[in-house]
Amino acid sequence: MHESRTSAICRTLGWLTAKLVLLLLLTGYGVTSFQVVTPLTLGLLTKPVAQQLHEVLVYPLLVVLVLHLAASILSRRSRARAGETTSR
Repeated sequence: MHESRTSAICRTLGWLTAKLVLLLLLTGYGVTSFQVVTPLTLGLLTKPVAQQLHEVLVYPLLVVLVLHLAASILSRRSRARAGETTSR
């Protein structure tokens, strides 16, 4: 039970990290190439909005990334102590 919960937490944090990275890349592209991104997002992601989001998204990304790394390391350590292989 504990293993599946830890695995689910790691998986959730991993997906959240991936989504934040993609959003950070999109907003960064929206700042530099707003002529392309603004029409593609139907005017939702304008240059000022992209700039503001890009600046704000760095902090949640760092927090989620650190949590993901910590959860993964702890999960692997607990599996190693239990005698399982860590090649998942």
